[in-house]
Amino acid sequence: QLRNAPFYARVTLLPDHPDALRDAVWLDYVFRDTGPIRSRSSNDALDVLAGLSGMRGEWDWRTDLSHTRSEVDNRVEGLVRYTAFEQVLASGDYRFGRWDNAPEVLARIAPAVRSTGLSSISQAGVGAYGPLFELPGGRARLALGLELQRDRLDHRPDPLILGNDLALGPQKTAVNSQRDGAATYAELTLPLHRRLQVELAARHDWREGYGGRTSPKLGVKWSVFDSLTLRGSQAGGFRAPSLFEL
Repeated sequence: QLRNAPFYARVTLLPDHPDALRDAVWLDYVFRDTGPIRSRSSNDALDVLAGLSGMRGEWDWRTDLSHTRSEVDNRVEGLVRYTAFEQVLASGDYRFGRWDNAPEVLARIAPAVRSTGLSSISQAGVGAYGPLFELPGGRARLALGLELQRDRLDHRPDPLILGNDLALGPQKTAVNSQRDGAATYAELTLPLHRRLQVELAARHDWREGYGGRTSPKLGVKWSVFDSLTLRGSQAGGFRAPSLFEL
């Protein structure tokens, strides 16, 4: 829980208000009777991961499932509601610099606001790895895989925040959306010589709202001596932002 100083603002004084001052239009005022600005957040998180693996002949295979979920509940007290304060100011129900303002008046002008949110990512993947054919440096091997993903974001700000009716209230919008994605990849390892190995790979990513893109990769491993190995690679990549990052 976070605690800050009470809300402070420059208030327009109405000429017929009981606390109006002669020749004064503005009043720099600290709302001490509404208490300090208090913010309290709670977060519940869940992480689940499961997988299976095995062999079929000379090929290894695997499957993976994962789900990540986070829920946030935020409550803020001590901020002043514009419309309610204007009403009690016009009616004279709120008096400045006094500690006997009615509790129901204070509750109207500084109500507690609550915002909640939920984000989750679900993923599934399958893959296989095994030999293909013989080369001078050994057996060529191939890796294949498929990945699926779904993002979900549900953000529910308090109606007073959505209506911009809260002084110092953060500017937020409600979001309830989900987005799917998928990827497939292949990697071929070629031992051309006992000391020279080449890797060729490609990955195609697709993301709802962003389309697809193929990223290639080329890698070389050269064992010059038993005690010296040189490696080099060139690759591209693609990653669309998650809903939470947007």
